[in-house]
Amino acid sequence: MSRQLDKKIEDRSRKLKDAAVLALYGGLEDSVGHAGGELTGFSVTVGDYECLMVLKAAFPGGKQVAFVGASGLPEVFVKASREAVRDELRWEEDQWANDRT
Repeated sequence: MSRQLDKKIEDRSRKLKDAAVLALYGGLEDSVGHAGGELTGFSVTVGDYECLMVLKAAFPGGKQVAFVGASGLPEVFVKASREAVRDELRWEEDQWANDRT
């Protein structure tokens, strides 16, 4: 029984790593493109218990940002990519960037 649980944990970990690598190598950029924007940058803040990503993108209507939170670094990349392709990100006007231009 214990080996079955270990195998499930190993499989889940491998699947997360594969999805994170895919998001890092163009998946996140493609997902934002699916939403109609061009990924211009992102920042990640890693805390003790969570990770916050700020996505920055250029849309036809102007520069926008979206925020994604998850429990760790691989998880935040996978979640951001998944939510972008599903149009679940809440994009907001990037007032700071638009003030500087």
